[in-house]
Amino acid sequence: MIAVVDLDEDISQNQMRLQGFGPEVTEIHISFSYIHMETMQLFLKMFEGNASVKVLRVNDSTLSLFYASSICSILTSWSTIEELYFYDCAFDPLAFESIVNSIRCNANLKGLAFWNNRIEMGEVRALSDLLRGNNAIEELILNNNEITSEGLELITDGLCQNRILKSLALRNNKISREGGFLIARILRENAVLSKLNLNNNYLGARGATLVAEALLQNNVLKEIDLSRNNVDEDGVEALAVALESNRSVGVLRLDWNKIGPRGAAALVNALRINRSLSAISFCSTLVKDNDIEALASVLLQNKVVSSPELRENGIGCVGALALARWIASSCSKNPVSLDLEINAIKETGLLALARAYEENPSV
Repeated sequence: MIAVVDLDEDISQNQMRLQGFGPEVTEIHISFSYIHMETMQLFLKMFEGNASVKVLRVNDSTLSLFYASSICSILTSWSTIEELYFYDCAFDPLAFESIVNSIRCNANLKGLAFWNNRIEMGEVRALSDLLRGNNAIEELILNNNEITSEGLELITDGLCQNRILKSLALRNNKISREGGFLIARILRENAVLSKLNLNNNYLGARGATLVAEALLQNNVLKEIDLSRNNVDEDGVEALAVALESNRSVGVLRLDWNKIGPRGAAALVNALRINRSLSAISFCSTLVKDNDIEALASVLLQNKVVSSPELRENGIGCVGALALARWIASSCSKNPVSLDLEINAIKETGLLALARAYEENPSV
């Protein structure tokens, strides 16, 4: 059961809200506004010694040291908390530091997220220190925080000494092509990170090339998202060459980049060789019918990739007919699905795709 708790200035109303929740609650979403000490004490008392709450999510709150002390109490007294998320929050610097210190003392916290929280360099530095010595957190989400390459450098210093974190999300920040050096360092020196989300940053071709070079030395990363990074054909070619040798990456997302014909050809060639890549996503990447014909041809041989995402490209009937031939002949063990929304496929192509699914019930 998820309990959504919105506390405000009305103490009696807060009492009624809190009394409705029992031991079956496993996840709490709370929004702190301007509330009284009595309300906070009531909240803490209601869940004192709670053995069921696993997730605490703090939404849309301005966290002073006073409110942060309550979160610190939760982290130290609720031993079952495994996931802690902050969405749209503003932190007093001392409040942030106190929360991080409490996290450091919590041995059960597996997931930590600061999403759209306007994190400053001081907070990033505190997170870097946390990463150095933490032996519990496996997933860290830092999306929408305007983190620059300078901030990434601090995170990198912490990550390169971390042996626990498996998933890092830095989506929608301000990481430039210089940040590619830092991402490459993470991929070379961190031996456990398996999922990396860099969607909507500014790596460009140079940054993507540095990442590609590091992938040649990495055998643990399983999923990487480089969508919306202004990667052009040169960057895509470098990634494709790396994937010819890399055998750990299973999911590659390059949506909203300028793959173009040359990049598409390089990726198709990589798929001829690579049998570990099982999911690819090329939405809005300027691929055309002839690129899709080549992709469909190699998918017939590959037999691993089952659901390419290809929406918002220039695919017409020729590409749709090629994909239909692949679907009809596919012997994939996984269900075959296609995202072809916002393309230029007409009735002939649509009918061919429909018939292909009918002819091959195994997919």
